Amino acid sequence: RNKTMLLPRQRKQATLLAKNTMVFWLVPLVLLLTNPTSHAQEAPLFTTPIMDPDAVSHRQSVCDLQAQFYNGTLTLRDALQGVELRPVLFAGDLSDLFLQKPFTALPEQNPGIIVEVLDEMAQRGGFTWRNSYGVADLDTIPSGVTFNEVLQWTTDFYDISCSLWTKSIERVNLGASFPEGWYDASIILVGPAAESGYNLNIWSFLEPFSTEVWVLILVTIVVSGLIYWWMERYDQDTDQQELGGQHGLENLFIAALSFTGDNRYEPSTNFARIYVFSMAFFFLIIGSAYTANLASFLVVQNTPTLQVEGVSDAVAKGLVMCTVGGGSTIENVVRKAHPGVRLVLTDTTQQMYQGVRDGKCDLVLTSLGDWNRERVKEESNPGCNLQWIGRVFRFFNGGFAVESDSGTLCTSLIRDVFNLHMLEMIEEGVLEELWKREYERTTTVTCNADVTSSASGSSDGGDGDDSSQLSIQDMGGIFIVHYTLVFLAVVTALLSKRKNPLHGIIWGGQRQNSVSKLNNGDMGAPTYSDEPGSSNDDNSVPLDTLYAKQYEHLAALTQQMKDMMQQLDQVQKQSKQMGEKIRQNRQFEGRDQDITIEA
Repeated sequence: RNKTMLLPRQRKQATLLAKNTMVFWLVPLVLLLTNPTSHAQEAPLFTTPIMDPDAVSHRQSVCDLQAQFYNGTLTLRDALQGVELRPVLFAGDLSDLFLQKPFTALPEQNPGIIVEVLDEMAQRGGFTWRNSYGVADLDTIPSGVTFNEVLQWTTDFYDISCSLWTKSIERVNLGASFPEGWYDASIILVGPAAESGYNLNIWSFLEPFSTEVWVLILVTIVVSGLIYWWMERYDQDTDQQELGGQHGLENLFIAALSFTGDNRYEPSTNFARIYVFSMAFFFLIIGSAYTANLASFLVVQNTPTLQVEGVSDAVAKGLVMCTVGGGSTIENVVRKAHPGVRLVLTDTTQQMYQGVRDGKCDLVLTSLGDWNRERVKEESNPGCNLQWIGRVFRFFNGGFAVESDSGTLCTSLIRDVFNLHMLEMIEEGVLEELWKREYERTTTVTCNADVTSSASGSSDGGDGDDSSQLSIQDMGGIFIVHYTLVFLAVVTALLSKRKNPLHGIIWGGQRQNSVSKLNNGDMGAPTYSDEPGSSNDDNSVPLDTLYAKQYEHLAALTQQMKDMMQQLDQVQKQSKQMGEKIRQNRQFEGRDQDITIEA
């Protein structure tokens, strides 16, 4: 500061340092001011009021670029490179997706997903927009003007209208053209959530079939067992097992097992094989149908407070629905499909959800993309007391819009360029990442649910509950019934053992009624029958008498075996005599051979 105190050499060094310092600060400042892609707080270039009759259109001609594209000298990807695009953004309280008032410039931090999508498009297409955009104040829309008229005006006065415009037939017919959608505008219903908790249904495993079907299945099991029992009595060779008896209960048991897929029949005759195949195929179809329907009945889901299948069902029940007014696509589509619908029109999205909490409306009529954003906000869904109800009413997507103009100013070229870059953003996952950041910025309440992507085509109706896992509440009924039957069987077995302590001696092991088949009825030996209900099944006599009867039966069997041995000895002697005679005859004929006869 005091040059008189410095030597000439020092004064020269100080002057050079001052010049370098000035250059060091001026160069970045100049670059910052001249860099068109800088994301500073740029003010809008145009603030023309919506529907202003004296307004001059800001839409510019790109016909020369379109001609170069058609001539092949310019690719579609680079068709807007170097162009200073003139989009229009929206400000107002309708939704927090729009710029918030009072608006003076773009926010430097968290400008919103619409601005971020535009920045990504500009980087890919090589164009600029932050120094040439316009802002339309939605709060200044004249009374009676609909959203369709706002769309038509903004696309006529700007290169592109940047909002979440729903693509509908009515708007296309008005001359609007839409690039690839990046917002799920499908129409859904939102209503009060169900109360938490599960209701245990012990008989839920019977739900797949009606009562009439179960009765028919039981009758079929009984009839099948009885018919096979009759076949066995009609022809003893019907089955390779001994399933006959006097009552056919064993046939009924095996027929019941066939319902579970365990077929233990072993038919040995043709008619029995045909019958068993028919029965097995019948139970296969019944079992498959039961298995296919069982899971949906075992899973016990929270039931919404309002039992509504969709918009049509809500209209039929006379329910009142809140939705944003102003001639929105949701309002127009629903009124056209159901002229008698009861709607309460609101000015903002938050007022829709507030209307349900205040009791003014039964349901909220909104878009899936809007619900995905509002469900994680405390001001719209406090306490997570709202949920998506019913099915999607109509599938729509939304995004930016332009004027359908391919000849006057050639604005359709802008649509084609945006369409290309948006498809690439969706395929590369860039759009999904932008939505993820948007949800993270706006989430103020955690409802234990994953937010569904708002990209086009999303239509997941779940609220994040893992319904694929069957809990103890789901499967508890069949366990209770099973262990009840096990307990009943054990008690019955204990009571039967206590009533007849010789049950294991008298009836244990396999039945010995094959003795009669061994004799084949021709040897005159006595037969022994141990079937329940026969004369030897007397549980009312004293214990000593039962032992005496057992001894008598054993003695009879011993005598029977002795008689059989004597008969075998006689047969052996006769065989030896016949062999001796044959030997003598063959020796007499000169053919001496050793013959061994074994009995």
